[in-house]
Amino acid sequence: FKEKNISAVGAPITLYESMDMETSICKVRNLFPVENPVAVEAPFICDSIAESKTYVVKHVGDYQFIGNAWSYAMFSARHNKVKIKKMPAGFEAYLNNPHEVSTEHLETEIVLFAK
Repeated sequence: FKEKNISAVGAPITLYESMDMETSICKVRNLFPVENPVAVEAPFICDSIAESKTYVVKHVGDYQFIGNAWSYAMFSARHNKVKIKKMPAGFEAYLNNPHEVSTEHLETEIVLFAK
């Protein structure tokens, strides 16, 4: 980013393209939102996520418990009769920096894509 003079315009994101709850095998991409498309070289990609309605759960606390937030988001969506897409499964948006706040104050959003 620094070398190419690119600035992120939002929180870093981990996009879960697929997630197998039984095996815990996930296919993920790490994303950094930018204002405008930029030319990048492989293995990097500059692309966008299609607009979609979402279902969001906010997790506050140590990242080691983020799996609980994913489970809660899935069960809560089902309980509230919100149909969610399976692929991509959703993403995590990291709202603050673990180098700047204590682990009990870390904030992460679990964002599921609604059908």
